[in-house]
Amino acid sequence: MTTKLKSVTYGFGGYDESKPNNNIVEIIYYTDEEVAAMEAQEAAKAEALAAEEAAKQQAFNDAVAQAVAAVLAAQNSTEVTN
Repeated sequence: MTTKLKSVTYGFGGYDESKPNNNIVEIIYYTDEEVAAMEAQEAAKAEALAAEEAAKQQAFNDAVAQAVAAVLAAQNSTEVTN
């Protein structure tokens, strides 16, 4: 088992070399497999967020296009009646 990442949890006040064990409450060592799983999960979250943002941007673009089309249609109908 090789470790690539560790998580250190400090007590209240954070790192403090005057306290026993520098105020460290817990140290968790992650295996390469656990790190890979966490990275895959984060990548999936980022991909989902990017897709959501792209959908929002597309909806905005569609709304702007509809508004512009409505304004142009209104201008054209005004020009015809004048």
